[in-house]
Amino acid sequence: MSGVGTPSADGGPSAIATPRLVSDLSVKCDRIDRKIDELRRSREVLDDAISTAAGEGTDS
Repeated sequence: MSGVGTPSADGGPSAIATPRLVSDLSVKCDRIDRKIDELRRSREVLDDAISTAAGEGTDS
C-alpha cells in the first residue's frame, strides 16, 4: 500500500487515517470477506462429498 499513509516516527502505522487509506482498507476487508465466504462454501461442498463417499464406501 505504498503512498497511502506515512509511517509514524517509530515505524508503526500512521495515526492519521486519510480518506484514501480508509477506502483502500475497506476495499481490502470486503475482498477478504468475499474470499472467506467462498472458502466456507467450498468447504461445505467438500464435506458433503467426503460424507457421501464415506457413506457409499460402507454400504458395499
